[in-house]
Amino acid sequence: YGVIRATTGTISFTGSEFYSDSQTTTITQSTSNYNLVSNPFTAYLNLGDFFQDNATSNLLYQNSIWVWNATNATYDVKTSGNDGDYEIAHGQAFFVEAGTAANTDDNLTFDINDVSHQGTDTFQKSTGTKSSISISITDENSNTRMAKIYFNEEATKGFDNGYDGELFGGASHSFALFSELLEDNGKNYQVQTLPTSLKQSAIIPLGLIVDTDKEIKINAEIENLPLDT
Repeated sequence: YGVIRATTGTISFTGSEFYSDSQTTTITQSTSNYNLVSNPFTAYLNLGDFFQDNATSNLLYQNSIWVWNATNATYDVKTSGNDGDYEIAHGQAFFVEAGTAANTDDNLTFDINDVSHQGTDTFQKSTGTKSSISISITDENSNTRMAKIYFNEEATKGFDNGYDGELFGGASHSFALFSELLEDNGKNYQVQTLPTSLKQSAIIPLGLIVDTDKEIKINAEIENLPLDT
């Protein structure tokens, strides 16, 4: 659920079905392997801990979740390597992609030991700074889409699970921005992480999905990179 108040104040949760112990739910592979789940607790759930609790081989196809961004009316990818400190708000829903080992009962775990109180109550909360380039496109109706490039010493030019996050595949896109891996695996990525050594030399293929005859603006912002990059 999302709640917006006109002024600062307290929101009360009233009832008898609040979870005070760990919970499990079932995710499956089917026509679409994307499963919609949510934080079942009335406290924040840490994303890095969530992936550790669900590290069973092939339970998740990749260490990514997709969270609805109401401002841009699209799904944003969060990965374990880049967003391990991300806090999933109480009640917040998100998609996971089931792996080949997912077809058993009660296989996805939400551990009550991973919840915490956070001083700022906001969906899509994240902290921390990393070396990155944020690319955005905006159309004449002020709709915006983003793709992000991170740099990490442990990354490769190919697919790095937990560091490369695909463009959400559970919905069609009429307006989108994405990158392709330098060692292409044929998929579109909203987030790509490259080796730190390529900061100065990488040429990164970008892709656009946009209507014909539509004017768009392209912007790039550099974060925590040397000034001469």
